Amino acid sequence: MRFSMKRIVGFLGSPLRDILVQNSYFQMASTFGPSVISMVFWVLAARLYDAGSVGYVVVLFSALNLLTVFASLGLGISIIRFLPEAGSGGARMINTSMTLGGLASIGAALIYIAGLDLWGPSLKDTLWEPAFAIAFTVFSVVWTLRYIQSCVFLARCKSRHTFVLNMLASLSKLGLLVVLAAVSASYLGIFAAIGIGMTLALVMGLFIQMPIVQPGYRPAAVICKESLRKIGAYTTSNYVSRTLLQILPFVLPMIVINVLGAESSAYFYMAWSVGAILIVLPASIFNSLFAVASNDSERASTETRKALRLLFTILIPAIAVLVLAAGFILELFGAEYSDNGANLLRVIAISIIPYSINYLHITVDRVNLASMNLIATAAAMTVLSLGLAYWFGTEWGLIGIGAGWLAGQSIVSVVATARLLNGPLRRGRSGNDASAS
Repeated sequence: MRFSMKRIVGFLGSPLRDILVQNSYFQMASTFGPSVISMVFWVLAARLYDAGSVGYVVVLFSALNLLTVFASLGLGISIIRFLPEAGSGGARMINTSMTLGGLASIGAALIYIAGLDLWGPSLKDTLWEPAFAIAFTVFSVVWTLRYIQSCVFLARCKSRHTFVLNMLASLSKLGLLVVLAAVSASYLGIFAAIGIGMTLALVMGLFIQMPIVQPGYRPAAVICKESLRKIGAYTTSNYVSRTLLQILPFVLPMIVINVLGAESSAYFYMAWSVGAILIVLPASIFNSLFAVASNDSERASTETRKALRLLFTILIPAIAVLVLAAGFILELFGAEYSDNGANLLRVIAISIIPYSINYLHITVDRVNLASMNLIATAAAMTVLSLGLAYWFGTEWGLIGIGAGWLAGQSIVSVVATARLLNGPLRRGRSGNDASAS
């Protein structure tokens, strides 16, 4: 049998020989490991707190993640693309990105808090308290800087540092949850545990890991005009496309809480958090492809085919496991989570196939500097998925949210597949450089 277990193990075990596979594995591990701990975290939270409190915190952190998308200004993707060729200006490019991201996250948090009457009236009683507003703003900065930090590690093909820091954040928040549960029976205990854990990881990364990856690096609040000129136009297009792409999973819980209520938000989030583990696969592998192609464009075609083989070798069995074991997995959070979210989890798992095709299409456009294609694909994914999720959700509840997400991704993937087969991948098979625009 040609496609034997020995060949699979040999292929999956190639990180010692191949930088793309090695970096992909560390990217996956940096999310899978913490995701397992995070699953334990939410199991404990679901047992220690009522579903309404869990749902409330879900919305708070969805807001923080959404603000990170806006506040990162596309700088993370630009770092991956241009840091490898920045030379001695690398540290200035990193600090410029960190400074701009930090300032933007403060502004985004303040705008969000001020406008709660419009987009989050259920959060006003909490976020309009001065102490909580300050904590929320600080955590907004932390979230943004942690994202940019992880992009630095990816740009240098050193994703193992992201893994270390994500594990630190996850283990810290798990320990803090147990301690704080004895102090506060409200959602504040969950909120503080996650925020403090992320802050510890950021500080360690700034002063220990980043000087290793970028020799001579020291964190500083600076804005370098030369760095801005280099990454300016590319940053703008990626800001638009990444914003459109990344708001999807963060807006969905807000749709759920407004359409179906806080308890449904909790059920949705647990199913989504389990299913979203699979999103790590295309994101990790294709982000690693992006980094490798940015370091050496001559390898883009070969690395694209290798990335696809790696993805589907892992993805298809993983989807099968989630589809078959959805009810059992969600039972860990409680019977009500399984009863309300099992079918939703199955739909989310299946949706990763069209999502993967779309993510590859976006990655190819990023390498090719095809800004308009990038924005168009991200816009289509967002508008269709959110619009259909809202429409189907009002009709069919939680399963409708998942069906809308799947439908939106699938429609875009049809177009993406046609463009890939008639564009970069076909050129790759014929031996031309897939990074050529």
